[in-house]
Amino acid sequence: EEYKDEIDWLLSNRKRVNFIADFIRMISEDGNTLVLVPYRDNIDLFDELMEEAVCFDGRTKSSKRTERYKEVNESKNTITITTPKIAATGVDIPELNNIITIEPGKKFETINQIIGRGVRLKEDGSAMSMYDICSDSNISKNQAMIRERLYKEARQKFNKMRINY
Repeated sequence: EEYKDEIDWLLSNRKRVNFIADFIRMISEDGNTLVLVPYRDNIDLFDELMEEAVCFDGRTKSSKRTERYKEVNESKNTITITTPKIAATGVDIPELNNIITIEPGKKFETINQIIGRGVRLKEDGSAMSMYDICSDSNISKNQAMIRERLYKEARQKFNKMRINY
């Protein structure tokens, strides 16, 4: 519960979310981008700020999700924002260029699924880029250190950057 409260606080900070949204836009110029946020409630502000993004979660009816998947698969520079749970159960973006995780937590299975998507080669044989956005506050910082260890164990390349927004 304490972790969810921290995440909700971090992802309701309009200035921070605006900064992240601008970063997502910049990265997505490179191709289809999948953005994973921890909880469905965290999608709402991104949906409000990013009209160009396709946002869905467990509240989205299955038929509407299917329709949105088709939109994404027919495009080259879409931004899809969802939760890891939804992404693990049916999001298929054949030409995925980027994965951006925002405060993804430390659950080993979730991180492995994300890494698995990240290392999968695109049709042209090139790899995807993966971004892990996290805060340096309490729980988030500790979980980022755990993820860093998991990335190293999986031999997932990563660079750390400190950004002030």
